Amino acid sequence: MTKKMLVFLLAAAAVVGWGIAPLFAFDGPEIRNAEDQIKKAESSVKSQEAQLLLDEATRLLKEAVNSNDRVNAINKARRAQALAIQAFTEEMEVLSRP
Repeated sequence: MTKKMLVFLLAAAAVVGWGIAPLFAFDGPEIRNAEDQIKKAESSVKSQEAQLLLDEATRLLKEAVNSNDRVNAINKARRAQALAIQAFTEEMEVLSRP
C-alpha cells in the first residue's frame, strides 16, 4: 500500500468512527440506573403527587437518551433518578400514614 492510500483509509475510518460513536455513547450506567429507579417507582406509585414526579423523571430520561451532549445527558439522567427516588419515597410516606 502506498502511504497516501494508508492515510486516506485511516482518515476514512476516523470519520466513520466519529459518526457512529455517539450512537452508543449515551447508554451509560447513569441512564440504566435511572431506568431501573423509574421502573421500581412505577410499580408502586398510586398517588397523584408521586405520579407527577414520575412523569417528570420519565421526561428527563427521554431527553437524556436523545441528548447529543454527554454531560447534559448524565445530568438529566441523574435528576431523573433522583425524582424517581423521591416519588417512591413519597409513595411510601403516603402508605405509612395512619
